[in-house]
Amino acid sequence: PSVYPQTDYPGDPGTTDYPKGQSATVGSHTETVTNVVYPYTPTQTSNNKPKSAGGRFILMTVKITNTSDHEIDYNPFFYKLEDSQNGQSDHVSITGIDRPLSSGTLAVGKEVVGSMAFEVVGGAEPTALLADQGHKYPPTRFKLP
Repeated sequence: PSVYPQTDYPGDPGTTDYPKGQSATVGSHTETVTNVVYPYTPTQTSNNKPKSAGGRFILMTVKITNTSDHEIDYNPFFYKLEDSQNGQSDHVSITGIDRPLSSGTLAVGKEVVGSMAFEVVGGAEPTALLADQGHKYPPTRFKLP
């Protein structure tokens, strides 16, 4: 038995690879990856260097639109980067990102756009952005080029 509410979303968003620019309906909102910069080179400060040997950053911009009849929460921790070595990582905090995705509550009919950076470990390539809205739905996969 699934732990996800099977009647709250159409289809099975956890099985489709959505390309950049295509919106995915997840529950009562839509998500779109609008931009991808890889490799991303942030301004050089002490906290803007990859932690792993050979690591690189990827910057992704997402748009979240509330299409429901109630408020929804959003948070960069709802997203993970999947890589070619079957690893998953949370976003990283680096300075100098224009319009970083924060956390908050989105009113009915409103949208938020923000960017997140992730570290791609040395020897791996980014394969997908996983959107896991607080474990409310199966993760939605946005395929990366």
